Amino acid sequence: MDGTFDYSLLEKAIETKHCTSREAAILAKEANVKKLALTHISSRYTDTLKLYNDVKDIFPNTIIPDDLTKLTIKYQDGV
Repeated sequence: MDGTFDYSLLEKAIETKHCTSREAAILAKEANVKKLALTHISSRYTDTLKLYNDVKDIFPNTIIPDDLTKLTIKYQDGV
């Protein structure tokens, strides 16, 4: 999911129609997903620790993959 900005840039996220990492974590928790992959990270972040710190207490099973990382998503019938 789009986690372009850290939560301190909420207004910018709203203005540019993106999500903060915290908003993504809240949505993932509400949707009962198993794992959250934050993508579409702003180039302002050379270190994604700030984004992870925004989500770790809400949705600890979060990853922030590097660009072009391939993730396998297993389909589960009936889920």
